[in-house]
Amino acid sequence: MFVPALDQVPDAYEVEGPDPNYWVLTLLAVSEDELREVAVRTLLIPFTHEDTAAHELKFEIVIAGDEADEVFVTQDRFMARGYLPAEVIPLAMPCVCGAVGALVDAVQPAVIYRVQRQHSLLTKHWRSTKW
Repeated sequence: MFVPALDQVPDAYEVEGPDPNYWVLTLLAVSEDELREVAVRTLLIPFTHEDTAAHELKFEIVIAGDEADEVFVTQDRFMARGYLPAEVIPLAMPCVCGAVGALVDAVQPAVIYRVQRQHSLLTKHWRSTKW
């Protein structure tokens, strides 16, 4: 069972990196025993395409335990829901949107490349880049 780690969308986001990626990690929930944390990780991953510097935009749910090798990552919204309290679910995409804005402000990418793994994510990608 997980409990919320936030009750509203943060006002500010801390951009980490490059290592070689840039990312924002937003804590969403913790287990009742406080041994596991659930966060949304929003990333800009640098790469070069036809001599043009670009960044891939990616976001995922990360479930980390108290052991360094105990990490589970998913981009499947249905799988992620099992780790998120109901009151946190509506905050996840606004957190991604805020993190994308912070990443773009910090990195200033010339090109952002987006990939959708599920058809329903097209709207989420559009929302996350409409600052």
